[in-house]
Amino acid sequence: MQRLAATLLISTLSATAANAHAVITPREAQADSYARLAISITHGCDGSPTKVVRVLIPAGVNGARPQPKAGWTLDVTKEKLATPISGPHGTTITERVTEITWTGTLDADHFDDFSINVRLPDAPNKTLHFATLQECQSGKMDWSEIPANGKSAHELRYPAPSLNLLPKKPTHAH
Repeated sequence: MQRLAATLLISTLSATAANAHAVITPREAQADSYARLAISITHGCDGSPTKVVRVLIPAGVNGARPQPKAGWTLDVTKEKLATPISGPHGTTITERVTEITWTGTLDADHFDDFSINVRLPDAPNKTLHFATLQECQSGKMDWSEIPANGKSAHELRYPAPSLNLLPKKPTHAH
C-alpha cells in the first residue's frame, strides 16, 4: 500500500512539474471592477534561479499598482494616455502602467506570487492576457503565447497568464 501511495505521489508531482506555467489567480473577475491579481512563478529555468519577473499590463487596464516584495527591487513603466479618462473620486487619469518588473532571486525549486491591484475595463466576456517574462540566471521563459480563436491555452507551450472578465453583477435598488 505504501509503495502504491509513493508511486501515485511521484506521478502527481512529475505531472505537476511538467505542466507548470506562470498562472494568474483568480482566473476570473468582474468587468469594470478592481481586483487583486497574483502571477505565480512555479519554477526556475531548467534548475536555474529566477532573477527577473516582468509583467506586461494589457491595454484597457488603466490602473495597476504592484505589491513590493522583500528582497526584490521594483520598477514601473508608464505611458501617457492619448485622451485622459475619469478616475475614482473625481480624479483625471493621464497615464497608465504598461509594465511592472520585479528584480531579485527566487530559487529554482521554490515558487512565489507577484501581486498587482488593477482596475479592470468594462469589457465583459473578454479575456485579458498578462504576458510575463521570467528571466533566470541562465535562460528565460517567455510566458506570452496567446491562443488563436477557438483554441485553448492548454495547447500552448508558454501561454500568457489570462484573466476572463465576467459580466457586471446587477445592482439592487432599495
